[in-house]
Amino acid sequence: MNETVLKNDPAGMIETLRRNVKSKIDGINSDADAEIKRIEDAVKDEIGKFRAEEQTKSDKMIEYEEGKAANLFSIELKKQNLEVINRFISSVLTGASEIIRGDRRYADFLKQCVITPLKDITGQSMTICLSPGDAEFHEMIMNEVVKNSSNIKIRITYDERITTGGALVIDDEPEVVFNNTVERILYRKSDELKRIIMRFVNDYADGVEIR
Repeated sequence: MNETVLKNDPAGMIETLRRNVKSKIDGINSDADAEIKRIEDAVKDEIGKFRAEEQTKSDKMIEYEEGKAANLFSIELKKQNLEVINRFISSVLTGASEIIRGDRRYADFLKQCVITPLKDITGQSMTICLSPGDAEFHEMIMNEVVKNSSNIKIRITYDERITTGGALVIDDEPEVVFNNTVERILYRKSDELKRIIMRFVNDYADGVEIR
């Protein structure tokens, strides 16, 4: 009777079943841990890639903005240099009258301003416009023109708009104007003046001694 009871005792079967279930649960937990670890690693990799991509984008954006700022600064610097040069040339024009008229060679210069166009005069009369400040040279100019072109009728007038010296020579009949005022001469040379001044500015900025 006792042996029959022991043989039919379910305790052993339950224990075996419990162990099997525990083994299955442990296996499931182990697999779950491995899957979680795999997912975590994958997420970490994706986050790392995302951070690297964003850092690259950020670096490129910073580099672009720095380059743009440098270009804008360079353009602004060139613009300021050009403005300085233009102001300098304007100051040259403003002071040209006193500088040139104060030179002992001004009378010869004024004669050349009037005589040079004579070879291109085709009419029978001409008008010479001078600055009122050059009235003292009236007789000299008249004599020089008569000496170089005696068959042309000459009239000398004064124009207050000619402030820097030189002369306007007008061929009356075809109404051709030869502008040899100091202002016009400097204007024709303005590009050359700008190049020379810009070279001086650049040399000075580079630490080159200007002589």
